[in-house]
Amino acid sequence: MRSCHQLISLGVISVCSLVIQVPQISAGQSAFSFRTTTNGLNFRSTGQVTEDGITMSLSAGPGFAGARFREFNSGLGIESRGDPTAFDEGVDKFDVLRDVSTSQPVGADFMTFSFDTPGVLTELDFDGVKDEPYEYFLLQTAGDPDRYFFDSFENSTADSGLIDVSGEVIFLQEGGPVDDKSLSLGIPYAAGQKFMLTYGQLDHLVPQNDPIGNGARLQGITVIRVPEPATCILGLALIAALAFALRNYKVEPVV
Repeated sequence: MRSCHQLISLGVISVCSLVIQVPQISAGQSAFSFRTTTNGLNFRSTGQVTEDGITMSLSAGPGFAGARFREFNSGLGIESRGDPTAFDEGVDKFDVLRDVSTSQPVGADFMTFSFDTPGVLTELDFDGVKDEPYEYFLLQTAGDPDRYFFDSFENSTADSGLIDVSGEVIFLQEGGPVDDKSLSLGIPYAAGQKFMLTYGQLDHLVPQNDPIGNGARLQGITVIRVPEPATCILGLALIAALAFALRNYKVEPVV
């Protein structure tokens, strides 16, 4: 039979092992794929998608245009055709909404999303972001700089010097299996922290005879879960309590 001293020692070792393993378990990547029609978002303005125990909450905008998600195997789009004065070119993509009379922009498709656990946003996967009309996606969240995602070709031409946005410019990666992806973002977030992803175009840079953009899709979001601070604090508290008990344990002499 093990002594009390041995049991306490084993307890300390077990708790230490648990705390050390938590970050390792939580460090795996979770990829939310939108190249599917089975996420349950089709024709809905809000929804939830769960992957590896992480739940993402999403909503579509703009509200004035009756925005709702559309699911396709090629990616996620937004249909915004609830306002007869605003033209939405494609229901299968994120688009700029334009006045039916003047063709001037009156809004843009966007989505907001958040997660029920803290983590790190590592990748965004798009499809159809084109360089000719200076299409981009804008990612915003509280406390962080605005991030603009442009087609990779913008970085290989003189176009990159013309981009006049206030924020960080990120050129999407392409080549081989990688197409319109932004890898290794490393954006930490708290549980419930809201992100906003908006489609846009730099119309003033498009030559007069060139066609305007016709939208792009979202194909995936990848995150890494991080342990809740409370989990780490609890583990450390248990270690401290066991260590205190071990230090103050006295062996009674056998009579």
